[in-house]
Amino acid sequence: MEVEAEIQEPKRTGRPSEFSIEVMTEICERIAEGESLTQVCQSNPDFPSRRTILRWVKNDDAAKKVYDAAQVERMHFFCDEILRIANDTSNDTIIDKDGRESCNHEWIRRSEVRIRALQWTMGRMAPKIYGDKLPEAIAAREMEANPDPSKIEVVTGVPRIEFSWKRTIVDPIHDDWGSPISGEDALRKRIFELEERLGTREGKPLPPKLLPFDPGPIPKRMGDEVRDRFLRAIKDNVPDADQREPESVLDEVLTEFENALKAKYAPDAAA
Repeated sequence: MEVEAEIQEPKRTGRPSEFSIEVMTEICERIAEGESLTQVCQSNPDFPSRRTILRWVKNDDAAKKVYDAAQVERMHFFCDEILRIANDTSNDTIIDKDGRESCNHEWIRRSEVRIRALQWTMGRMAPKIYGDKLPEAIAAREMEANPDPSKIEVVTGVPRIEFSWKRTIVDPIHDDWGSPISGEDALRKRIFELEERLGTREGKPLPPKLLPFDPGPIPKRMGDEVRDRFLRAIKDNVPDADQREPESVLDEVLTEFENALKAKYAPDAAA
């Protein structure tokens, strides 16, 4: 008696990789209800892997549209979840063995951590709706990251993006033989030569003048003392044998005195 061999279908190994809009829609419906993509893919072995789903989203416009919409719906679900956690007061207090009621700090801290985690995720995944920045700032940042294709110019077959700012490169200064000049001293010397050649230089610059010494006015109470000392200096230093008129000798002494003061305190002398 001959027994016909039973033909068995080969068992499928691994997860599916061929794109299916039905599978993609089912996965996105669960994402919209708050589950993550990893949780959905690991919950059912018949679902594609997480990497496969992300590849679909990258390569297929329909998959990307459904996936993006599901992620936004998931953020709305998180918003409702935050309100639920905040309004849940069932475990805010605990009762010890003696029947005394006290605050359940651990439960409250855990609720705060959950809320902050959900808020952070919402601000990153849906910044236009739940972000801290204004929509105008978000739009400007997206424009910088994804420039308008109409602003892209093609030069010699190579795409070039023209931004609003431009960089200007200043040519270096060259000598008479065309060699670039480098170094502060060499550059200063070259400027000096060009100014002399153009006739715009008025000679070597003078060093900055020092501040003149100003002793201030002579105190009134010292007027008589100063006068007596001045007369004594004349008597002690002018020869008595001088045969000129006293007026001419006094004029000479006053002139020498004035010249000495100018030499000592005049601004030109101090410079």
